[in-house]
Amino acid sequence: MNEFSFQHMYGQWGNDEMKMLDDWFDSEHWDSVCKLADQGHDSCIQMMQGVSDMLGSLIFHLENESGADRVSYELNQFKKLLQQFNEQAE
Repeated sequence: MNEFSFQHMYGQWGNDEMKMLDDWFDSEHWDSVCKLADQGHDSCIQMMQGVSDMLGSLIFHLENESGADRVSYELNQFKKLLQQFNEQAE
């Protein structure tokens, strides 16, 4: 097994649900958030902290094989955050 493969950790949560996360972290939006946070913009720093907190919670539930409802909830919370960000960016 490839030492960098985390597929075992995600179980059934491997396709569309995780693609949302991959797409976000590969986006120009996230790149901009990171660059502005490095320059000290408070809203971007808060956005990064919020993303970090949500990912921490999602990873906790994935690692501990929480029920599908809980993992779906965590993914939905992340999706809502991204939607709010995209709405504000427009």
